[in-house]
Amino acid sequence: MHVRMGPALTYPRVDNASPFLAGEVTERIWPCVGLQWEWLGGLPPLCTAAVIGGGSMGTAIASVLARAGLEVQLGCRTTSQAARLLDDHENAAYLPGVALDKAIEPKTVREIEFAGVDLVVLAVPCGSLPAAIGEIGARVGDRSAVLVASKGLVPPLGTTPTAYVAERVPARAVASLGGPVHAREAIEVGAAVVVATRNPDLRRQLREVLNAGGLTVDSTDDVTGAELAACAKNAAALASGAAAGRGANLAGAAAGRIFSEVHDLAVASGGRSETFAGLAGAGELVATAIADGSRIRRAGELVGAGMPTGQVEAAVQQTAESLATVPLLSDAFAREGIDAPITTGLRRVLDGEASPEQWLESVRSTRPERRTRAA
Repeated sequence: MHVRMGPALTYPRVDNASPFLAGEVTERIWPCVGLQWEWLGGLPPLCTAAVIGGGSMGTAIASVLARAGLEVQLGCRTTSQAARLLDDHENAAYLPGVALDKAIEPKTVREIEFAGVDLVVLAVPCGSLPAAIGEIGARVGDRSAVLVASKGLVPPLGTTPTAYVAERVPARAVASLGGPVHAREAIEVGAAVVVATRNPDLRRQLREVLNAGGLTVDSTDDVTGAELAACAKNAAALASGAAAGRGANLAGAAAGRIFSEVHDLAVASGGRSETFAGLAGAGELVATAIADGSRIRRAGELVGAGMPTGQVEAAVQQTAESLATVPLLSDAFAREGIDAPITTGLRRVLDGEASPEQWLESVRSTRPERRTRAA
């Protein structure tokens, strides 16, 4: 221990103190106190954020963070998109009628100074993560934290999103955001979400910030379970949509079988069953299945009608993560030696190697392997 001794510190006195003067002095001194705290090993606070992704989810997360008191930069792909958001004070293309908070500053990603940002949020599809990380990865500082809202697997190897980001970004910690989060509802009435990270400090910080922004937060250290539960939701919702035209029973069977298969993959990879049973798994699957305008369900309906996969996303007009998730899950099952006939069969439909009717017949006839677990 080092002890430094010297004359007592003195501070200037003011004859006519006022709240305004106190505020001005505090504004100048407090950042210095914060830096001293971090130099002594204290936890960097979450005061500023940069959200990458100007779609519905990115806009919703930016709104929640701004409501919690953070200064938020919303990173857009183009200058014209950022200018429209700034002029319209709303994201009319994705969330028409929802006003942007005054604390949100739309700008292009290349204009953001990431080294000075406390929290970086990645709200882009998994297929876009490599390009996003290639653009910003080296610019993120080691005092920043990263929250990944992408749901699915990152091509071409099928890496989980947080693992992909953690390997390439020099952040102090990385977390994932899961659970049933419909963008418009999250802004207007809130949502119940799951924050998954192995870093307990970031887990606490994100829980406090998102709670302050109007969300109900469950937190877990089961990152693998939470992210594969999101994959299970993607694949099962696509399957139920593909089978829905043949009846609710078959749709439920297709979704349930795929959900169970991905659960086996998660457990084999170190995830926990209770994560699948909670908000990150069953909760989000139900929300996706019943949501008005669910793009995953609509994509499934088109697949079930025989539309080629290449045309489905154009017809849906938004990214449907499930179309990319199913083939990557199929590859993961093969690597782990896990029998997953329903997921693999759906992958063959997406690849044009089987018809929807052939896959649905396998859903009817396949009996899952009996599993016995110790009590």
